[in-house]
Amino acid sequence: MTFTEVDGGTHVRWTTRAEIPVPLLGTFLTRHLARPVITRTFRNILDVADSALTQRPQS
Repeated sequence: MTFTEVDGGTHVRWTTRAEIPVPLLGTFLTRHLARPVITRTFRNILDVADSALTQRPQS
């Protein structure tokens, strides 16, 4: 994770590496199966966090 100060907050860059250790097919499986699942999961987490942080308080 790297953090960079920007106007109004902090820019966070989160880099994740994954590899499916299967001979011959590992690279293909990582790229076409694991990567989309990891990407979708992180995107969902960030969307929920964004919603929670930007909700207006209930009156």
